[in-house]
Amino acid sequence: MGLRILRRPWSELIGDSRDVAPEDPIIEVAPGDCAIVAADSEPVLYGERDGVSPIGGVARSAASCSKRLYRIPLPIRPVEGCLLRFGEAEPIRIAWQEVPDRPDEEIDSTDGEQRPGREIMDVVVRMSARLKDLEHELDKATSPDQLWDELTNRWWSNDDKHRPTFDVIVNHARTLDRMVVEVLQHIRRVLVRTHRMTPVSRVQEIDRRSMLWLVRQPGNTFGERAGPSQRLLAPVRLQSVDTPENRVLHALAHQSRGVARTYCDRNRYARGSPSVTAVKHYERVCRRIEHTLKEKSVGMAAPGLPPNHALQHDVRYRRIWRAWQEILRRRRFYDEMWRWQARSWEELCVVALVLACASLPRAKLLVGSPIHFHSEHVKGKWLLHDDPLAVFHLPDRRHMIEVTTCCREYPPEAPAPGVSAWLKISDYSGERSRWIAMWSLQSFSPGSVDDELDGIEDSLHRLADHLPMAGGIALRSRLGSGMVSRETQRESSEQQLLALDLGLEPDEFTSGLDELERHLRSSLEHAIR
Repeated sequence: MGLRILRRPWSELIGDSRDVAPEDPIIEVAPGDCAIVAADSEPVLYGERDGVSPIGGVARSAASCSKRLYRIPLPIRPVEGCLLRFGEAEPIRIAWQEVPDRPDEEIDSTDGEQRPGREIMDVVVRMSARLKDLEHELDKATSPDQLWDELTNRWWSNDDKHRPTFDVIVNHARTLDRMVVEVLQHIRRVLVRTHRMTPVSRVQEIDRRSMLWLVRQPGNTFGERAGPSQRLLAPVRLQSVDTPENRVLHALAHQSRGVARTYCDRNRYARGSPSVTAVKHYERVCRRIEHTLKEKSVGMAAPGLPPNHALQHDVRYRRIWRAWQEILRRRRFYDEMWRWQARSWEELCVVALVLACASLPRAKLLVGSPIHFHSEHVKGKWLLHDDPLAVFHLPDRRHMIEVTTCCREYPPEAPAPGVSAWLKISDYSGERSRWIAMWSLQSFSPGSVDDELDGIEDSLHRLADHLPMAGGIALRSRLGSGMVSRETQRESSEQQLLALDLGLEPDEFTSGLDELERHLRSSLEHAIR
């Protein structure tokens, strides 16, 4: 069948992969492993419109015997896994061991069972916030050098740790808090026709249901059939607030309350900011609305409910409808970010590598690729750009640095390297070039960073057979919180290595970028001497 499971992106280089037999009904991915497969052709993922995502931009020819690498998206329920089909063989189920489900924001954050999933989701949200920073700067920038300069200032700013992440709930808190209270005070009511047991003296009409009930009662006259209480089942008209538009208000309050609570937890380091304060107040408003509507027996709208006349034409209810749609789209967005978090981490690491190069002493951007930020991802890919992504000039050293995701000089028949980005360091003549490989890692139970260092050291020995290598970098996402990113370095006579546990909390992220820039500076000295 020609299908292999890889523990790390570089596993194909060093032979640390596991062959999948056709008779294997299920493949279990350990929590510390990457969900990457090596195959001769692209596998098919059942029930997914996007399928799997190819890794790396190494050129491949039709006659190439080397396998391609594909990243498998993480299901919402990883233990249940997903079905992968390769060729004409029976589909294989791939499941993740001990990886928690995607947490539900509507459940209280103090729930202990949700804590492991929330730690992973915190990383996903911070990744999306960093990518949104890039999208924000793309909208303002007039040139590539302005883009990278502004993004560098934004990510290295000392005020970053006091700047809460952007979320649609912030806009709702600032624009809807008073309006939803006014709607609750003047809630829309309708007359509903129903049937109740009514005193005979107050019965105004009889319909078919009332007649059918009446003929089944014992007695010969109306008085006898009405019984001792002298009541008949008759149609009545009552005021009701259980309407589609009020169900939408109930659903908005319920879901916004969970989103607001989660937002405040994730931005606790910016507790005094206006955004967090507004969201806290909005969370209390949503709690009050939810409690009131429950007391009035108002149901909750389900996703997919078509808007009625009130939701389309009433000014206040139309704003509630739009806010509810934004909350639903937000949930779908984070569902996709959860599934493609490894791919998003890879893009974030590539951007961080460009910024580290831009921060080198006296580095000047010569060429920058146009970048487009997709409104919807394509197999987890949000950024569309050409290669090289950026070319920097170092006038003091008379060298050029290219940041690229595609290495066309790597032989197509060689084992797939799984490299996320390459740095090409060359002199003015272009005759002498050295390469640095960068791998992005995203796992849920990582071991020691020394283990990653051993892996990339062995990988560089294999890459050195095809390219003049100056070093290797492994950037691994960090779960949980802490003040210092864990890192380890190793230097040999020919290569310099770095394995960095990069956290996404403000202090961790800044210190990690500093460490990456220092390592590139040292690697540059090593490569051009």
